[in-house]
Amino acid sequence: MRTSRFCALATLPCILFGCADQPVAHGQSDAVLARYRFRRLTADLPASIRVPAVAAAADSALRDRGYSITDARVNDDRADLTAKPFDPTFLESMSVSVRQAATGTRLDIIATPLGDRARSHALLDAILDRLGH
Repeated sequence: MRTSRFCALATLPCILFGCADQPVAHGQSDAVLARYRFRRLTADLPASIRVPAVAAAADSALRDRGYSITDARVNDDRADLTAKPFDPTFLESMSVSVRQAATGTRLDIIATPLGDRARSHALLDAILDRLGH
């Protein structure tokens, strides 16, 4: 009984805050590694891929999947896009954030409300495909 309580308490932070996954390789040459943690897929892209290009690729990939862009803010250093599906369930949306980081371009994808690992990875693949990477 005591052991099961300990196990339940030990896994509680993982359930509440998410546990880091092993990185998954993406892109044509598997050069982009992405980690999924509590609703958020994060990938670091090469510095040669600029923020506006990633934002345009994300916009195109989302639209091709039947989403409409409800908010888009893009500049040279940062981009934030929010999209809703054609027939959304309660609070369903996808958000894509891109920012220039010290080592390259960081991309975050969040499927709301509860997260969707498969949808997030598929969107990242579609974005990288459009970037030719």
